[in-house]
Amino acid sequence: FEVKKEELRSLLAEVGSTPQGTIDFSEFKGVLLLKIGEKEPKEEVQRAMKHFDEGDKGYVSFEDLKQVSEMLNQQLTDDELKEMMMFAAAKPGPRDQFFGAKDIPNITEEDFMRLMKKANVY
Repeated sequence: FEVKKEELRSLLAEVGSTPQGTIDFSEFKGVLLLKIGEKEPKEEVQRAMKHFDEGDKGYVSFEDLKQVSEMLNQQLTDDELKEMMMFAAAKPGPRDQFFGAKDIPNITEEDFMRLMKKANVY
């Protein structure tokens, strides 16, 4: 989490730090829960989409998702990645047509934003 000094002071005041600015573990946990519970601004979510969208095409392709999963050392099969694409796509079509088809649906920014909103990210 990126926290500015003023925000940190405010968080410490919310959980009840000592005059020296120290907190115990349960207060620290309270600060983390406050930060974790915050939603990201829409602009941050849009910026995250750009990390997936190689070449700034306006969508995430299967190849983009595969490249990101490899960079993160995730051991996902092509079928698992295809299933993720199908889940995120607005209109993916019947499941039996999705697997083995040449045209795997791309994830548009609209799809990505809808998915992040559904996940309560923003």
